[in-house]
Amino acid sequence: MHAETQEEVLIARGGVPVVRMTPVSASSGVRLGLLEGIVPAKSIPDFTEPLSQEELRQWGEAP
Repeated sequence: MHAETQEEVLIARGGVPVVRMTPVSASSGVRLGLLEGIVPAKSIPDFTEPLSQEELRQWGEAP
């Protein structure tokens, strides 16, 4: 698998490259949880939970 060998992957449409995926090194400076301690955890929605019927309606996905 390319991701495991730290190789760059190109995705093309009609022979023209449209996406380039490059490996992220451990020293890339990317930090998850940047607002930890600033934003209360209770105010962050649980994105693994299914949407309610009202939320689905707001997204135009429910009758």
